[in-house]
Amino acid sequence: QGVDGYTPIAAYIGNEGWNIGLELRAGTQHSACETDYFLERVFPRVQRLCCRGESVLWRDDSGFDSVRLLFMKAQEKDRWALKGQRFDYLTKWNPRKQNKDEWVDKAEAAGAFEEQRPGKRVALMKMTVT
Repeated sequence: QGVDGYTPIAAYIGNEGWNIGLELRAGTQHSACETDYFLERVFPRVQRLCCRGESVLWRDDSGFDSVRLLFMKAQEKDRWALKGQRFDYLTKWNPRKQNKDEWVDKAEAAGAFEEQRPGKRVALMKMTVT
């Protein structure tokens, strides 16, 4: 079909890494394209597989850091809460077009920098999106 490879997306659950969703999408497709549809299919599977009273921590990388996907995860958290269950999520930040100098200033003002080794400073900051 004139496609060089695939753009896979997968979801795993539990310490054992049980696969609950795997799709091979056309290699020409951007990795974030139609991710929301994938999550719509995976979220109910997670709910069905988790015993009542068990909490879920959803972790994903910076490719899932978009307003649309963050709102989907927040809605899923609310949906679980209505059923008396806990769904938390942790998404790696993708700075994209952020002004890095402003973030350095914020980290310095917060006293968040730690020197890992000579010449390498790291700041860990928490940002809650509501």
